[in-house]
Amino acid sequence: MKLAAVVLSALMGSLPVLSQAGPIAATPWLVINAVSGNDVSTQQVDLVQTAGAAGVWTLNGGSLQIGDTTSGGLLSGLQLTFDPDPFIDASVTFTDFGASTQLTATFFSPLLLGGTAFDYVLDGALTATTPNGASLTVGDVNLGGQDGLFFGLVDGAVVDAIGAGQAGNSPLVIDPSAATGSGTCVTCTNFGVGIGLVGAGGDATHTMSANWTLTTPTGNGVPEPGTLALLAAGVLASAAARSARPSRAAR
Repeated sequence: MKLAAVVLSALMGSLPVLSQAGPIAATPWLVINAVSGNDVSTQQVDLVQTAGAAGVWTLNGGSLQIGDTTSGGLLSGLQLTFDPDPFIDASVTFTDFGASTQLTATFFSPLLLGGTAFDYVLDGALTATTPNGASLTVGDVNLGGQDGLFFGLVDGAVVDAIGAGQAGNSPLVIDPSAATGSGTCVTCTNFGVGIGLVGAGGDATHTMSANWTLTTPTGNGVPEPGTLALLAAGVLASAAARSARPSRAAR
């Protein structure tokens, strides 16, 4: 049985260095590298913005064939929602044409973190089905030196990974616990979420979704206006109290 290796990346614009929050005009696209035996192909596919849904992007035409009808597959149901402030929600469906297929889909976005420290939440789920309900196996992949099914990245480096391969009857549902933690970034230019698996082949369909959210740690950001107002009021009250005290010379 052939093993087709497929790498799918959605890059958000040129990923400029950003220092303050604000709207970003970024058009995502897909870069697909397919390897089957000695055959290697690379193609770029632009995503289109969903009408009436700001920040939501899909495949133009709704589906895309990857590789050939023997060792490739059909990519469909792709939807990417992102906010550089920042979070990414990504979902995609991949159906094998027959051979076992390795797929890695990584979605990147510009980052508006406003600092170098962050807290994060990584979550994801995968459901694999076969036409006849037969048993199947889903394997995990290695991305950035970590094994998993779902990956969170900052500045192109994997921060955390969750999920492991499983075997069972169709439908096979893999829903690992969400990961939380904290980290730091150097350039803080971009962040991304990855989805990867080794498909079972045999026309198995894999529906995957993932979420990657970053937040600025409490106390590490600029005080909000309400907090600044309270601090200012406290300073004024303290100054007024000092000015109201009689001086020693006046006693």
